[in-house]
Amino acid sequence: MTFRPATCEPHVLAETRQPFAFPLRLAVGDGEEVAADLPLDEAQEGLLQELLGRVCIG
Repeated sequence: MTFRPATCEPHVLAETRQPFAFPLRLAVGDGEEVAADLPLDEAQEGLLQELLGRVCIG
């Protein structure tokens, strides 16, 4: 799985209400797909904030 920001525009980042919401569609075997959210804890969100800082700010 790869994570990368869709944009580094400051106004977009500032207005994002759920910056780390990752909706998934999952299927097991031949079963139907179901929607689920990828849960993140505070430590994981902190790592993604650091990624934005490295990628967007440099």
